[in-house]
Amino acid sequence: MAEVVHFVADFPNKALLAYGLSSSRRAPDTPHPYGYSKERFVGSLISAIGIFCLGFGATIVYGVQNLWTFEPPPNMEYADVVIVNNPLCLKGASLTVAIQSVKKGAAQEGMTIRDYIWRGHDPTSVAVMTEGGTAVAVLAIAAASLVAVKMTGNAIYDPIGLLLETYLEWYVAIFLIQQIRHALIGRAMDDQDMRKILHFIMNDLVLYALNDCKSEVIGPESFRFKAEIVLRGCRERG
Repeated sequence: MAEVVHFVADFPNKALLAYGLSSSRRAPDTPHPYGYSKERFVGSLISAIGIFCLGFGATIVYGVQNLWTFEPPPNMEYADVVIVNNPLCLKGASLTVAIQSVKKGAAQEGMTIRDYIWRGHDPTSVAVMTEGGTAVAVLAIAAASLVAVKMTGNAIYDPIGLLLETYLEWYVAIFLIQQIRHALIGRAMDDQDMRKILHFIMNDLVLYALNDCKSEVIGPESFRFKAEIVLRGCRERG
């Protein structure tokens, strides 16, 4: 049952991510002079909340209720059909593409993959990678729990496997929500990028000083920078 729910929910999650990516590419206009880059964050946030609600709303209750079940569930062959026909190859392919995207993004920003996952400027690719990895792990846990039920005749392995899946999905959802929250609130540029900008600006001979420098990431490889400048001529006139 849980795997059917996961499979059905996977499509709208991916559709939300795709819609966010498509919307984020729209050109700036009068109502949104900085463009629509953050649209991708909105789609990712809704997807992450969907994972969280799915884990706690649709599966954890069933898992807790069946911890005290001593007989194997009836019609186990249906579970076999769901596990076997779940397109693991497609999930693996999606995960592989997402990992390559994360590696590319990390290389472009001069970060390690681990740093990019935690503080990169594109949580959408990280969301696709973590969701894909979670889907593969959940399917493996489900298969292992069913095999354990069949080999031992003990039904408790079924809800235990489901609770493990729920915990994994909960952890991933909380991680993604936290990352996307920072992106939506507005996170400053990395110190390394900020130093590059300041070095470039300060090389201008007309410039005397910079005050109140602030920055914000508004999308992948897209930043907003603001500063109060003091020109040399203005300084000399007092």
